[in-house]
Amino acid sequence: MKAACISNNMVHVNGDNSFSVMSVNNDGIYNISLGNENEMPSCQCREFKRSHLLCKHFLGIFHHVPGISWDSLPDSYKNNPHFIVDTDCVDTCPLLEDTDIPYVCSSELTPDDEVETQCATKHTTLDLQRSAKQVREVLHRLNNLTYIVDSVEKLITLRHNLHELEINLVKECPSSEGLILEADIEKEKGPTRKSLKRKGAKLKELPSKRKKKIATSSIKGMYVCTK
Repeated sequence: MKAACISNNMVHVNGDNSFSVMSVNNDGIYNISLGNENEMPSCQCREFKRSHLLCKHFLGIFHHVPGISWDSLPDSYKNNPHFIVDTDCVDTCPLLEDTDIPYVCSSELTPDDEVETQCATKHTTLDLQRSAKQVREVLHRLNNLTYIVDSVEKLITLRHNLHELEINLVKECPSSEGLILEADIEKEKGPTRKSLKRKGAKLKELPSKRKKKIATSSIKGMYVCTK
């Protein structure tokens, strides 16, 4: 969202790998370097100095300067573990599509099978939550890519595809008279003091408040109270 505020006239080319981008919030100017094999990319903004990750000024350069993109950065930066997926780890993770849990009618279950079905239901809920999280991560990456893509046709195609997916997802959501219902999330409540007393649990008595002692002293026949 912040990178979209950087217009074309705010980006200036100083050299082969050097640029300057005007600030969106004030009259400041940030100098940006794409770096090389001996130097890392850099930007004078506070966000880049804090995380050393590409900021909105880099994205503005990628969007407005022809021929400059992620591939223009040095390999020493692009090959950082923050940007590379560990294939050894990904290959060992089971895919959700491969986990198929058979459906069994409740009328055909025996008492021993009901326990296994409850475990299967919990496993299905876990898979649903994991799949939903992965979808949100993909949507987040798509949202970032829409700010730097240069093809209008690709964006139009993406919008139509997302619209069709939205229609299919709405059909799978619980609804009432056309309105989508939100899932009820029950919060677990801890035992109260009264419920523990009813169960006969021994509770530690709270210390009683001590009364302050008032000392009196006699001065020339008069009593003066001191706290």
